This record gives sequence, C-alpha cells and structure tokens, in this order.
Amino acid sequence: YLLVQPSATGFSLMLESASEKFEVKAERTMVTANKAAEGDGLQVVVVDLSQPLPARAQVEGKAVLLKSTGRIPPARRDEVRALGAAVVVSFTPFLSRRAQLLEASDAAKGLSPSVAIQDAELQKKLDAAGPLKLSYRIPAPASEKLKLKNVLAVLEGSDPALKSTYLILSGHYDHTGVLPRGDGDRINNGAKSDFDIK
Repeated sequence: YLLVQPSATGFSLMLESASEKFEVKAERTMVTANKAAEGDGLQVVVVDLSQPLPARAQVEGKAVLLKSTGRIPPARRDEVRALGAAVVVSFTPFLSRRAQLLEASDAAKGLSPSVAIQDAELQKKLDAAGPLKLSYRIPAPASEKLKLKNVLAVLEGSDPALKSTYLILSGHYDHTGVLPRGDGDRINNGAKSDFDIK
C-alpha cells in the first residue's frame, strides 16, 4: 500500500473562456494524482455523468469537466480517469485534504490526475461560459510505502446447537475518509467497499 499526500506547492489551474479567465486557488481543491502532471491550453470536454460515458477518443489527451447533480462516487470518477484524459476536473460541496491510502497496484495503473473544486460560484460561471480551455500544473505528491496487516481470530461459542455456526465480522482500512459535514452516512466508500451484506 501507499500513503499518498498531494502537494499544494506549485499547484496551478486556470480555465479560460473566449472572454474570461478563471483561476482556481489551491486551497479550494482536492487533488488525486500519483505523479506530477501539467498541460497548457487543453480543450475542455464536458462529461455529463447522467449519460453514458463517451468513447476514449473523445476525451483522450483533453481536459474533462465532470457534470453531476450530486456527489460523484470515486469509482465513477475513476472510470473517466481510465479513459486517458489529461486531467479530470469536478466540483464538490466538501473537501478532504487528508492523505489517501492506495493499493500499490492502483497507484501503478497510471490513471489521469483528478482535481475536485469546492466553489459553487465558479461552477455556475463555468456552466454559462461556453467552450473552455484549461492549463494546469500538479506537483508530485509525497508517498510512503506501508505494510498493512490482516487479522483473523476464531472465538468458539459455548452453545452446542450453534457450535458449527460462524459469524464473520470484518473491517478495512479507511482509504478515502469521511465527509466533514452533511446529513446521514458521510463515509466516502471506495469502489472496493460499496456493497451491502444481505
């Protein structure tokens, strides 16, 4: 596993319409990236997540701006990142800048960097701005290799009728954190933990 901490030092992100420039402040962003990345004057392709995802050729090498009516699950964002976009940008009501716990195999996949922006006002402006270009610089994150451990225990029951019955309790390392505010379930379940036991 890797513990990855994005760096804000040297970060820049600028969106530009035909008539206006929109600079995004680092403190309003949450970056997910495995390595340094940059691009200049990239065409922005808007991807509406209520629709089927576009073909790889439509987004490859371009900047993607995700459009969604609600919170974007990390697994859905990763589907878009896997299409080969230069960078994937989205808006979020909450930010978490904590270090991210990644499986080493996930870190090696080479997914596009992702930038989540917390700025409802900017989101409204971009929705009305027309065609956009994007320039960005994402510094390399700090990463640390971790060895994690699995724990297994068996506690035999005392009831003879239930002696061959098992109850399994499981847990896992929290890898994407908890939303700082909001109602109801605020856990950011990852792609590998979005399931219910029935």
